[in-house]
Amino acid sequence: MGKYVVIFPLSIYLVTQIMSSKRAAAKLGRELTISLLEAVKISGNTQNFSGKEFSQKQIVRREYEVKRLGFIRKNNDAYVLTVKGQRQLNEEAIWKLAVKTPKSWDERWHLVLFDIPTRRKKYRDVLRLRMRELGLELYQDSVWVHPFPIEEIISEIARFYMIEKYISFAEVTKLTGTNALREKFSVLTNKK
Repeated sequence: MGKYVVIFPLSIYLVTQIMSSKRAAAKLGRELTISLLEAVKISGNTQNFSGKEFSQKQIVRREYEVKRLGFIRKNNDAYVLTVKGQRQLNEEAIWKLAVKTPKSWDERWHLVLFDIPTRRKKYRDVLRLRMRELGLELYQDSVWVHPFPIEEIISEIARFYMIEKYISFAEVTKLTGTNALREKFSVLTNKK
């Protein structure tokens, strides 16, 4: 019985290490895919990269993969992005969006309200994840709040995933539970 107690934490550690290395490899693969797509978009070939250096073997393997997935195709002597490839680049741009933080807070809360149908659950989940990453706080089911303007960013995300008609925005000066929200958004300690 004693040896299971010793092995169990070690196995959790090993699983965690394996999962994080898989995640790191996936991230690196994604970075290479985006670099290849950007190079094709700019110059029509896969040799121009910005950022990290990749081995020739990684590049050749990923080039084959992006062709197989239908992100690029050969057109005469150059590669061109397909609609699918352009969508990958557009989605990458969506994930790079960030909330602009003004110098001072205008004492207004910005709300995102949505009622996305079950058939679009995948996009609803992506929207929730993205809002959480942007720093919005869940106020109630399907109601998110942020102290700074976020309508433009959320609208762009919603347009990309074709769910904009299910999302509404509100800007309010009075909201219950603001003390807890002020604590969560510690930036707002500058009371007038």
